[in-house]
Amino acid sequence: MFAKFANTLNEFFSTTEEQKREAYLGESVDFVDLERRIHAFEMNHQPISLYSNGAPRDWHV
Repeated sequence: MFAKFANTLNEFFSTTEEQKREAYLGESVDFVDLERRIHAFEMNHQPISLYSNGAPRDWHV
């Protein structure tokens, strides 16, 4: 019972990744700043690099 209460309390007080992103974007001062922040966030959170040629790093292409 205490574990369930502790988990519920932790979920209530902890910030999620989405909340952090929304707070970061909400701090923008104008539309240009918002666009820059969105672009920076998207580029830093991609699961793969869009510029990779797929070759292992030790291959010299």
